[in-house]
Amino acid sequence: MQESSDPRNMRTFRHILYSLYAIYWLSGGLTGLVAISLNYVKRGDAVGTQYEDHFTWQIRTFWWLVLGHIVGFALIWVLGLRTRLPDSRHGVDLDAV
Repeated sequence: MQESSDPRNMRTFRHILYSLYAIYWLSGGLTGLVAISLNYVKRGDAVGTQYEDHFTWQIRTFWWLVLGHIVGFALIWVLGLRTRLPDSRHGVDLDAV
């Protein structure tokens, strides 16, 4: 039986994680949550191997993606709310037009 830190297993596992991130958009984010969880669980096994940077990069990229989603949704909400509110400068209710 091979250990989980075997380079071939780590390479295969890394491909699985990249695949989970690749189908993130199709799954509504579920596979991204699975992938980030697995990244944190297996990151210790990758320490000192050539795959350590891949785990770090995937984790960092996931959190930047989350930040981007938060900023994006906030902008959509603010800009969307602004266009749906009555325009008080002209006294015109945009929903009534």
